[in-house]
Amino acid sequence: MDSPDGSDTGRVDLLSVELRKGGKCLVQAVYDIDLAYAGKLVDYLNLNESAAYETLLFTTKEHLLHYLEENVIDVLMMAKDVVLPEEVESSAREVIYFSEEPVEENEECLFKYCSAKELIEAKQRILRIRHNRRHGNRNQEIQITESEAYDYVKEESDFMQKEEKPEIIGVYSAGGGCGQTGFALDLTKALSKRYKTLYLGFEAVGSSLGVGKRMADMSDLIYCIKQRMDNLEEKLRGFTVTNKDAEYLPSVSHFENLLAMTTEDVDILCDMFLKGEYYQKIVVDIGCFCEGYFRMLERCQRRYLIEQTVGEADLVTDKTNSFRLMFESCGMGEILKESTRLKLPKAPKHPNGIFSEETGEQKTEEEYGRFVWSVAEQI
Repeated sequence: MDSPDGSDTGRVDLLSVELRKGGKCLVQAVYDIDLAYAGKLVDYLNLNESAAYETLLFTTKEHLLHYLEENVIDVLMMAKDVVLPEEVESSAREVIYFSEEPVEENEECLFKYCSAKELIEAKQRILRIRHNRRHGNRNQEIQITESEAYDYVKEESDFMQKEEKPEIIGVYSAGGGCGQTGFALDLTKALSKRYKTLYLGFEAVGSSLGVGKRMADMSDLIYCIKQRMDNLEEKLRGFTVTNKDAEYLPSVSHFENLLAMTTEDVDILCDMFLKGEYYQKIVVDIGCFCEGYFRMLERCQRRYLIEQTVGEADLVTDKTNSFRLMFESCGMGEILKESTRLKLPKAPKHPNGIFSEETGEQKTEEEYGRFVWSVAEQI
């Protein structure tokens, strides 16, 4: 079966069969501290090699070692300077190192900055060389078809299928320009590597997520809530748009819809999430001061307050104090105190929303990527 770009994705080398045990799908993993690079590579691998592999993402050594203590990774791709401790070394059956410099054809490592397609081809070549070396077939290439590979039963690891009750996570701030929406979108993407995650735009004026044509948004969901329709979760899933592993519902197209949300409406929405069976993590980007705003914050099990860091120090302090007084006057002072306060590193721009075709360098800076991932790992 040929891929759209003409590459042959319908073959898997025999090493894939050799590594399978008991009909399980292979597990491969990428370990790199650069979240932007590693995330894009894992997305591509999961899209193009799902016939034979389930691909995991690790951006901290501690997380990788913890996983290897009780699990096996069939093919691990990682930086050269990482040495696996002896006690977990056998849990990584095949280790292929990344190289920062171009590599010769006979080298058994991967040039990190080649295209994803070229990286897959190089990985398959390395695995085939090692297989033939073990079996004395130095020049023989033995492959199986994609349809045969699909006959193996996929078994997702505990890491990817962690069973937990749904959790609503609120992200809010005292005002605009602090990176709130960008952080909420990136947190959603990071969480989607481990959980079924939804981004919900709960703002009167928010991002359309970069989709050019008209799509369903929060206004459509509010209409269903107001009409007290049944099967609300099923209708929500019909409104969302999927990008990679996460789902997104943009903010309202008519701000008055959000202003009209009552405490009862918010409770219906949150009860649907908490009793539902589909979403495990719901990231709510909260930015509309209305009756539903405070109720939504109350219903969140986890809250992140993005602190204002841009602007004159005195103005930032005045805005922060006014924000605190507003919460206290509404009897919500404890909510503010219990929120986790975050000062974001220099955040990436999202000029075209989450669906923009940005390079890894444009998408995020290394410090910011590490920060988002560190927050996601604590959830």
